[in-house]
Amino acid sequence: ERVGSRKPVLQCSQASHACYLAMPLHLPADCKSDLVVCGISGKRHAGVRELHELLKPLVLQGRVALVPRDGLCSPESVNRYVKWARATFFIRVEATEEVRLASGWKEKFAPEDLVRDEHWTETALDDWDAWDAVVHNDGDADALLVRAQELAPRINALVTDPSLSKHKALPDDMVKKTEHTTQLPECMVPGWGVSPPKKNAQGVYEVAPAVAGTPGAAATASASAAAARWAASRPAPSGGSGGFTPKQPQAG
Repeated sequence: ERVGSRKPVLQCSQASHACYLAMPLHLPADCKSDLVVCGISGKRHAGVRELHELLKPLVLQGRVALVPRDGLCSPESVNRYVKWARATFFIRVEATEEVRLASGWKEKFAPEDLVRDEHWTETALDDWDAWDAVVHNDGDADALLVRAQELAPRINALVTDPSLSKHKALPDDMVKKTEHTTQLPECMVPGWGVSPPKKNAQGVYEVAPAVAGTPGAAATASASAAAARWAASRPAPSGGSGGFTPKQPQAG
């Protein structure tokens, strides 16, 4: 909204939890916010979700926006938040393969998780080194809580004194270009998070039909519809490999 000569400010609802911002964040150049953005990055199943949940009750509600994983996965997204927010604080969560496996990595997608790990959304910040904090998650929930309790005061301090933030916005042409630099692997098509598709005898991925009235049916139907839109925008597979054919839900 505009108040006198002030620049537009995006408002955050005074909810019981911290605010959330979605990726990608594309805003007009003159759009600013009074929110402090705390971005949390890391590989899937490294502990980003767990740290996010621990920080939610510790940061100032309605003043700090927590942005986990998909909202912070490239240098471009970092720079957008620095331009937009009152102040920024960026956390990287690191974990060994053993910890990731124990928390569910490759549980659904098996070896194809390795393909997913090569996508730009997973690798774009691997070489970025301007983190305010690096959390080494060894799988100990109590130790992760201690780290959250240590970091929360530093994050909250930015609300009253944004000058404590070390991050400065860069011109776009000085930011490393990483977004959309790799193609979306077939194993990352819409719908896998709800009802992972299987390859049929012809080697084509299919989403199993949902039965109306069963748990997850609505979510599976929505995912299948999204997958259908995705498939329609793709060239037809050659040789019957790698294609994706969504199936519609069946009535119970």
